[in-house]
Amino acid sequence: MQILIVTHGELAAGFKDAAEVIFGEVKGITTIGLHSGESVEAFGEKIYETLAGYDENESVLIFADLLSASPFNQSVLSVNKLDGKRAENVRLIAGASLPMVLEGINQQLLGGNLEAAVKELKNYTISDDYVWKKSTLEEADDDDDF
Repeated sequence: MQILIVTHGELAAGFKDAAEVIFGEVKGITTIGLHSGESVEAFGEKIYETLAGYDENESVLIFADLLSASPFNQSVLSVNKLDGKRAENVRLIAGASLPMVLEGINQQLLGGNLEAAVKELKNYTISDDYVWKKSTLEEADDDDDF
């Protein structure tokens, strides 16, 4: 399981740094910060390129600092650009906190599956609305008759 942390400024790097103080060196964690004056589109492209670079069969947890803010929104847009299986293996969780990130790393170290990890991580969110996954519902075909 890969972990991607996306935040405003250096918060993402701070989460990783704090985790390494606690756990020692952590692997499989990428951080991307949106910095003052940076184009939101360029930030989104960094997220997309990171996600597209992971193995399509590998699950990915994305932690974003705020629900519906640029890091969250660009993550949604990036996941939506991914193809089938790659997109299905991604979960985005907003409201990132150090305890949440540490639990994500713990789940990664335990080697659990994505859904089990998300179930545990929901304990760190305000509501289930803070957990997002790409919808698998297919759009209705205009030619369908009911």
